[in-house]
Amino acid sequence: MLPYFPIPFPDELLYSIIARYHRHTCSPGPKATLEDLFRNRSVKASVDLQGHLGALAGRLPPGIGLNAETLARKHTLLPYYTAYQRPEVARAALEAVTRGTTEGLHLRLGIATWVVRAPVTLRFCPACDAETLAARGERCWRRAHQLPGVLVCPDHGGALRDSTVVPRATGQHDFVAATEEVCGPAEPPSWAANPACMELLGRIARGSAQLLSAPHPGRDIAGTEAAVHAAIAVRGLARPTGRPHRQRLEALRDAVLAPLRGVLAQASEDGWLLRLTRRHRRAAPPLDHVLLDVLLAAAEPPKPRSPAPARRRFLADEPAFVARLTAFVAEGKGLCATARALGVDPGTVRQHVTRLGLAAPWKPLHSRRATSDDQKQKTNRASWQSMLSDEPRLSVTELRRRLPAEYAWLYRNDRDWLRDHRPEPATRGAPVTRVDWHSVDNSVAADVAAAVERLKTTVPPTRVTVAALERAIGRPGWIGPRKGKLPRTMATVRELVESVEAFRTRRVAWVEAVLGPEIAPWRMRQLAGLPSRWRAVPADDA
Repeated sequence: MLPYFPIPFPDELLYSIIARYHRHTCSPGPKATLEDLFRNRSVKASVDLQGHLGALAGRLPPGIGLNAETLARKHTLLPYYTAYQRPEVARAALEAVTRGTTEGLHLRLGIATWVVRAPVTLRFCPACDAETLAARGERCWRRAHQLPGVLVCPDHGGALRDSTVVPRATGQHDFVAATEEVCGPAEPPSWAANPACMELLGRIARGSAQLLSAPHPGRDIAGTEAAVHAAIAVRGLARPTGRPHRQRLEALRDAVLAPLRGVLAQASEDGWLLRLTRRHRRAAPPLDHVLLDVLLAAAEPPKPRSPAPARRRFLADEPAFVARLTAFVAEGKGLCATARALGVDPGTVRQHVTRLGLAAPWKPLHSRRATSDDQKQKTNRASWQSMLSDEPRLSVTELRRRLPAEYAWLYRNDRDWLRDHRPEPATRGAPVTRVDWHSVDNSVAADVAAAVERLKTTVPPTRVTVAALERAIGRPGWIGPRKGKLPRTMATVRELVESVEAFRTRRVAWVEAVLGPEIAPWRMRQLAGLPSRWRAVPADDA
């Protein structure tokens, strides 16, 4: 057990704690430090996910109050990486850093596919360094400064600086401490002069840093998806079905994250919104969730819906309206004065005066002279019959096009008469001559029988098949689709078509007739195209 181990600073990386131990003990080399801490000289130095924490916790002094889980949750980036992972994935990752090596853990957590990667160099904040030096006498590497997409300090809001420590370029077993030599003065980046950019980066840094102190980093991915959809719907960025409105979200992203273009790759990348708003099978990077929180915080709340329209007034049911109208008419008030006093249109006043039968001093409501149905029927019938007599060759469609109003009235009110006074249908073309399939069947059957005789006399022999017969009679592919209409032809075909064995026997007979029966069996099989195990089949069996 170790007699001494540095007291960790708040939010300090375990990488930084081990580097300070290496300096404090004046260790002769990295291997000696690994031997002291892990009893293993092969442990690799890792900035974000240090492995073999169980072995390290077993070597620490008992009064320091550090165990493997505390080291993983408070001094590595594991809480950030597993903030939106499934609980079983988070537990497996914790077990990996506790009991053994972390090789392959980045791939299992999906970190290798992130658009925004962890910084290449270790970063520091000058203001944080000054405070730590004043309070504790030495610098340290903070976890919040090494998170992907975090470019400013979450506490001071200043731009982070790059140190000269490149972990990938140093030895794989070296832990480099934050000293004045590696954290020298550096010019701030050009985007630090943009207030809008700095304000957005500060919100991203604070949101990312909060994930490091989450008490329960493992969260159900399905619950996360439901929470994302609910938050989007509350801000009016969803469709009526509840699904996120992609066009509105993209417009909000372009408006809010415009100052970060050219500074943060995720600000102009299209995939992260889709990863969050569509059904996904893997956890999205925590930076995606932080950016979505920034967007939703900047989204204007939806406008309240307009109140429901007031119930329609039916003035005929209001005794007060009728009483006032009757009084105004009795007083002899004018039409416009009465309308203004009642708060209605002059036409409404005319309508109710006519309905109530009041003797008003103004002209009554104009009423159209009603036309009886008998007169409409007589007029529309006359127009229809006149057009039929003048244009006897017109079809119903043409008549309907020329007399649309008359046709509509007759169709609704006098349909039986309209059906009896339709123009005669136009004569169609000559009827199609029907095929006498019985004659065709007899003719094709005779052609097939003759074709069989021709096929059996060809040299070299040709097998009699349905396709060969169709070609021989000049109708390739014709018999098969019509076999239901050609019973005699099909009977002839089934009777005369050769089997494979019958054709081989006939081919052997042809070879013997041409070359003689003394020919060697192998030569006969070769010329006849027969398999090596073929034997002749009697004609009756074939």
